[in-house]
Amino acid sequence: SNGLYGFIKLGVTNGPAYGKRVTGQLVSHTYYTVKYGDSWWTIAQRNGLNMTTLASQNGKTIYTTIYPGQRLVVR
Repeated sequence: SNGLYGFIKLGVTNGPAYGKRVTGQLVSHTYYTVKYGDSWWTIAQRNGLNMTTLASQNGKTIYTTIYPGQRLVVR
């Protein structure tokens, strides 16, 4: 996806808001680039996250190997 989301704003039928598309703000993420020696635990600690949460928000588990240079979403 392009990071944008939209929804149809429902209002009074035929009222001014009816059927207008409302676009939400850009959903931005903070990325962390894995460095040599990093682990799920060290990255989670550094970013105030639980390592299970960190892994799952990246579509992985804490048993997935991470490599230097890999970009992870931390926020």
